[in-house]
Amino acid sequence: MNVELPPELESFMADKRGRGQSDSASETALAGLRLLKQDDVAHTARLDAVRMDVRSGRAQLARGEGTLGVEVFQRLREKRAK
Repeated sequence: MNVELPPELESFMADKRGRGQSDSASETALAGLRLLKQDDVAHTARLDAVRMDVRSGRAQLARGEGTLGVEVFQRLREKRAK
């Protein structure tokens, strides 16, 4: 696979090699792809957690366990005033 990089990324990769932080452009590219994959996995986990929270909240509302927004804001104002 051949990848064409913009000049600033080519310069970055050359700098990494020049400082001895990477043996090759392939090594640097692989490290970047691993970080991108790790970020994607973490993003998916966060999104799944938010979806679970939303489902849980909807279930609570369906059971009548919700609190009106005006009540929530009133409690927050009272808490802030203390």
